Amino acid sequence: MASLVKKVISTVKAPGAIGPYSQAVLGDRTVYISGQVGLNPATGQLVPGGVVEETKQAATLP
Repeated sequence: MASLVKKVISTVKAPGAIGPYSQAVLGDRTVYISGQVGLNPATGQLVPGGVVEETKQAATLP
């Protein structure tokens, strides 16, 4: 029986996880990714302006 290849993927260029989860996990040939919210990395707070501004922030993180 083949063993499952599992690798945790993370980067310091994104905000750290707030809960007990990984940024991404590679399981064999599938990558499971966690979501990202529109946090300001400097303050840890959601950016003001609602869902449109939060989406822009989440999409522009390095």
